[in-house]
Amino acid sequence: MSKTKEMKITRSGITVSLGIICIILIAGLSVVLFMAYSPTSGSLLTTYNNYKKTHSYNDSEYNSLLTTYNGYKNDHTYTNEQYQSLANQTSSLNNQVDDLTNTLNLSKSITWATNETVSQSPANDPLHYSTWTNATNYAGYLSVNISSTNNTIWVIVFYSLYGIHYDNSFIVWSSGTEYFPVLPSTVTVEVLNANEVSGATETVTITYYY
Repeated sequence: MSKTKEMKITRSGITVSLGIICIILIAGLSVVLFMAYSPTSGSLLTTYNNYKKTHSYNDSEYNSLLTTYNGYKNDHTYTNEQYQSLANQTSSLNNQVDDLTNTLNLSKSITWATNETVSQSPANDPLHYSTWTNATNYAGYLSVNISSTNNTIWVIVFYSLYGIHYDNSFIVWSSGTEYFPVLPSTVTVEVLNANEVSGATETVTITYYY
């Protein structure tokens, strides 16, 4: 019986000792975990303090940022009238670009005569031709279309520029269209009746492309 009691006491003592050791280990682990994750622990606290330093400003810095913001806002804020003025300027510039692009592509035109009816005397008469004279502000070309009552009609185009005299002519017979290159100058178009016996009547259309 005494041995049995001693064994029970011994086992109870071991159990108590193991329990105490477990409590100590758990307490130690709790301290380690607390140090690792506590707001006052070394690494986490350092990280927090560094963030606070780089993301906080004093009153002077806030005032400087506010002044900068207000200056930017003043420089980049416009009234409705200013916005409308800018829109009008943009529209005007776009129109100028379109106009210049059309000029470069010879997409613009001015009509000097539209189905205009003219009559000439025979070729031996001073009134055997008709003329149209206009200014060409840009380089381009002329289109001269003629429909005549006889087949002896000539078209002549001439102008002078920088001391150079351009003079070119084509016979169109009784009808047809001829084209002539032109430079910025004062250009004259003549429709001439070369028939020495009878007069002629023509319908003339002249278009300047630039």
